Amino acid sequence: MAPCRVFICYWGDILVGFRAMLLLPNGDIRDFYMGHRLVVLPDYQGMGIGVHLNDFCGEVMLNDGQKYYCKTAHFKLKNYYKSRPTWKVMKEEMKKYTKGCECLKTNLPKGVDPYSVSYPFKIYDSRDGSNGKNISKWINRSLISARYLGKDCIEKPHRILVVESELDRKGIIDALKPYIDKDKFYIEAICGGTRNEDDMCFGCHDLGIQSYPFDYKNFLHVRYILDGTFDGMEGAEIVYFYDDKRKSFLEEFKKRGCACVKVADSQTKKELFDF
Repeated sequence: MAPCRVFICYWGDILVGFRAMLLLPNGDIRDFYMGHRLVVLPDYQGMGIGVHLNDFCGEVMLNDGQKYYCKTAHFKLKNYYKSRPTWKVMKEEMKKYTKGCECLKTNLPKGVDPYSVSYPFKIYDSRDGSNGKNISKWINRSLISARYLGKDCIEKPHRILVVESELDRKGIIDALKPYIDKDKFYIEAICGGTRNEDDMCFGCHDLGIQSYPFDYKNFLHVRYILDGTFDGMEGAEIVYFYDDKRKSFLEEFKKRGCACVKVADSQTKKELFDF
C-alpha cells in the first residue's frame, strides 16, 4: 500500500485542484488514510469542486478496502461533514494556537518555534519574562474529524463477516469470496489481529472490503455486533466463520440466528509442531 496518494482534478485541460492523502500506521485502525491537503485554485473556488473531489477520493478508498478520514478547521467543510449522510463525524475538539510572535524575544527554550508553542508557554517582550508584558495571542479553533462512509453504506443493506480463525492471505480470500457481493451489500469484515502486516488484512484488501481487527480491545468489535450497536447493524446480515480450534463465539452467534460457516482445516495456518 502506497504511503501517499494524490488525486488531481482537471476541468478539460486545466488543472483546478488536487487532494493528497497519507497512510497513517495505527495499531487499532488498519488501512487508515488521512486527507492531508485539499487545494482548489482561486478561480474555481466556491463551485463545489473541493467537496466532490473529496467524496470521489473516499469512494476510491472504499473500493480498495481502505478507510478514509479527514480533519479540518474550515467552517464550510465542517458544515459539509455534519450535514452529509455519507460522512460521519467521529470527534469535535477545541485547540489553542498562538501566532504573530516570530520576531519577539521570548522565554521559550532555545530553538523552539513560537508558532508551534501551546500552553503552558507564554510569550513576553523581554528575554527572561521577569519585567516584560505577556503579549501572547491565543486562538481557539474548532476541529472536526470525520470518516467517509460511502454511498453504499447509506443505500445498501450491510453484510458483516466475522472471522474467528487463523487464515493466511489466500485462505481468507477463498473463505470470504463466495460471500462478497458488493452489488447488493455494503460489506465489512472483522478478522485478524491489530497489526497492519496481518495476512488477513491484506486478503480483505485484495477483495476490496474494509476490515477491522477481531481481537481489538478484548473483542470490542465482536461485542458491539452481538449487542447490536456496531455501525450499520440495523437489518445487517452476519456471517460467522470458525474452525475446530477457534469457536469461542459460536454459540452466541447461533443464538442470534446468524449464518455460521466452518473453515476447512486445509485453509488454516499450521501451528509449530502441529502435524
